[in-house]
Amino acid sequence: MSVHDAASRQEQPPPEAPNLAPKTIEAQAQTRAGYGVPIEEVVAWVDSWDTDNELPKPRARKLD
Repeated sequence: MSVHDAASRQEQPPPEAPNLAPKTIEAQAQTRAGYGVPIEEVVAWVDSWDTDNELPKPRARKLD
């Protein structure tokens, strides 16, 4: 296998497994498209659980 072949294989998204739930398949597609939630927002949200100031669930957005 040439270096070019290896590089082109890495650029292709992984094949979808037929036994995955539709929401999982959609989440994978959104991740490949650059959408997500920064980990800092997830940590802050989880840390706020069971407090008087519980934060709303963070929303996915296009990340840079």
